[in-house]
Amino acid sequence: MRIETIDELADVLAQSELASLELEADSWSITLERGAVAPRLAAPEAGPAPVDHSAPVGASHTAEADAIVEAAVVGVFHEAAPQVTLGQAVRAGDLLGTIDALTIRNDVRADSDGEVLAVHVEDGQPVEYGQPLFSLSCHGGR
Repeated sequence: MRIETIDELADVLAQSELASLELEADSWSITLERGAVAPRLAAPEAGPAPVDHSAPVGASHTAEADAIVEAAVVGVFHEAAPQVTLGQAVRAGDLLGTIDALTIRNDVRADSDGEVLAVHVEDGQPVEYGQPLFSLSCHGGR
């Protein structure tokens, strides 16, 4: 099992109401418990350079964002249908996309009414906890 998979499982546990999570396979088993602190294993393998998640995918308006919609879990981002576009008006609770974390779909919703200033992710892109997904200009400011 890769360390990234363990991190994803820990994030799923943290975002759920479960007290523990236990998985078994032919050659391994793992138990994660809420509040338990496990030591970090070996450093991750050298891979591609980190991606700058702060830069928007598409062009954005020049206005400053009043709200940032962030990833609540580690997983793979999927666009909503219809796709959210720059300048689009959104209302609090509107579905902006989903994050697939170990086949569990987590909705990404607008926190407030506003206008989409930037889209920071693409469909199918892996995302990390707290990563900016959308920048919004709230109607009337915050």
